[in-house]
Amino acid sequence: MTGINEQISSHFQTLMNLKLEQAETVTRVVLSEPGNKEDLYHELIYRVTARNFDYLALCSEEGDLQMLYGNQIQLADPEPFYHSLRDGENKVAVGRDEFDKELVLFGISAEYPMQNEEQSMALVVGLPVTYISEMLATEGEDTLMYSHIIRKDGSFVTSNMQGYADYFSSLYERYKGEKDKIDNYIKELSTAMEQKEDYTVVMDFGGGRQQMYCTSLPYSEWHLVTILPFGQLNETVEDLNWNRTVSTVLVFVLIVAVLLCIFYYYYKMSCQQLKEVEMARQEALQATKAKSEFLSNMSHDIRTPMNAIVGFAALLDRDAGNPDKVREYTRKITSSSQHLLGLINDILDISKIEAGKTVLNLSDENMVELIENMDSIIRPQMKARGHVFEVKSKDLKHEQVVMDKLRLNQILLNLLSNAVKYTPDGGHVTFLVQELEQYTRKLAHFRFVVEDNGYGMSPEYVKKIFQVFTREEDSVTNKIQGTGLGMAITKNLLDLMGGKITVESEKGKGSKFTVDLELQISDRAVNQDFWQKKGITRLLVVDDEEVICQNIQTAMEGTGVAVDYALEGQTAVELVRQSGQSGNPYHVVLLDWKMPHMDGLETARHLRQEAAKNMPILMLTSYDWPEIEEEARAAGVDAFLSKPFFLTSFRQKMEVLFVQESEQEANKEQSVLEGM
Repeated sequence: MTGINEQISSHFQTLMNLKLEQAETVTRVVLSEPGNKEDLYHELIYRVTARNFDYLALCSEEGDLQMLYGNQIQLADPEPFYHSLRDGENKVAVGRDEFDKELVLFGISAEYPMQNEEQSMALVVGLPVTYISEMLATEGEDTLMYSHIIRKDGSFVTSNMQGYADYFSSLYERYKGEKDKIDNYIKELSTAMEQKEDYTVVMDFGGGRQQMYCTSLPYSEWHLVTILPFGQLNETVEDLNWNRTVSTVLVFVLIVAVLLCIFYYYYKMSCQQLKEVEMARQEALQATKAKSEFLSNMSHDIRTPMNAIVGFAALLDRDAGNPDKVREYTRKITSSSQHLLGLINDILDISKIEAGKTVLNLSDENMVELIENMDSIIRPQMKARGHVFEVKSKDLKHEQVVMDKLRLNQILLNLLSNAVKYTPDGGHVTFLVQELEQYTRKLAHFRFVVEDNGYGMSPEYVKKIFQVFTREEDSVTNKIQGTGLGMAITKNLLDLMGGKITVESEKGKGSKFTVDLELQISDRAVNQDFWQKKGITRLLVVDDEEVICQNIQTAMEGTGVAVDYALEGQTAVELVRQSGQSGNPYHVVLLDWKMPHMDGLETARHLRQEAAKNMPILMLTSYDWPEIEEEARAAGVDAFLSKPFFLTSFRQKMEVLFVQESEQEANKEQSVLEGM
């Protein structure tokens, strides 16, 4: 009985906690505008109805209720309810509405303005009292036991006994002639309820014995009374004995059925395992065949640079006195050695990955620095082949991330090197770095896209491009040196990082590789106060490509710098003139070199005539600027910035300009008395 009553009491507490927590979420509404009570009431009503409450009222310190939703309510025992609310406690009580419908009420401390200009003490929400009995299952005629929820005076909160005013009077009416027993029982029960102690007793009323257990319920002045008639229990036990034999037979049949199912399951599993073993055997045979073919190819690939090294070493010894030939032979030996070293490194990398010994070395790194380093490595190779190489960025918000810089560098350089090798001379290669929408708050989602218009791949090879020891076999690509391990290494490293790679390719039209990778955002804060400290609040971007201008606007978000842009030079000059006349000038101008009508150099000359002398003008270009640097500086350009635009690079360039300006000012001050 104790266990059963504790279970019901715990269930009651869970239900009350649930409704009180729902009521507390309602009280999180705040008044958006002073005096705007109607919007507040509307939002409170909306939240109450969304949580299936039927009544809502604000309660003053004196206990006055202002109904916001539902019929007028009145508490059955208001004083304990209001007393608990004044002490800041949550409270549950019962009451009735104006149509005499019984309710269970939940009170939560809350201060809101009332219509009479008072401040509420609490918020009261309500449900029909049947909610408690239905959820606790205290009603029912065929139950083994039954329960009542009563107050200290014996009045019912919920009960399945119809026609009785309260629990105490029901005992007198049902067991007439046993007044002394009932008086003694009620006295002991009332004392226990008054002291909020658990109470249990075996009662012998009307010739039948009953086990009774009473315990207090939380958040209320109520008590749970559970009664178990012994006669009904005995009948139940006899029914259990009667069914025991049938149950035993059923259990035996069930056990046999389960054993048959287990036998069938293991039989099917054994067949599946045999099938998987056969598949694994076939895969092992294929892998062995692929490795044999790979070793056959590799022996040729390794022998080629080795023969070159040996041959040129012999020529070097023969022509040691000819400096020109010595330099030529040394250069060819170095080239062959680097190729051989690349082959060996790929073999070692894939062996280490297959052995499961590759680990990531994570550290705080700057994504912009990684991209710029790769650009400086790969651009000379692109230039040597006559490729047009474009590096683009989009929506980069988190530049400082935690990553294995060496491994990510290896992945991206592998993709870019393939684009160089498998694109005919004079081709076009694009490298895009984009930050996508975050899935989680602490991880930045990056996408790297390498796209070329090169030889492309057949659909059959695309399906197996990430397998080890595979290469596209045709008359064109066979002439290109490679191990067939690069893409397998790339795929395995991305799997280790939790990323993914996809490929789209068409023979003769080029290839597109897309890498998606989530990297942890670094806790190392970026100095966002730099721009305010330097007095930079307005920036003008001049570029004929609107997408580039919009990307710079996105990158500057959160810095406090307002970014305007112009798509041509004449418009930019007019904007700078107007800003100066209005007393709100631009502090920095980012200027593209290649523009139609008025190019960057001519625009810079006109801007210098309209702008303040100390306003920096930076030329933003994806081309090599040394050929125009002297002319650009004469036109008024202060510095150069490579495309694509990165906030970190821009900030570093501005820091250099400020340092140079400070040094110039210091030199002027030191030379004031020069020659005097």
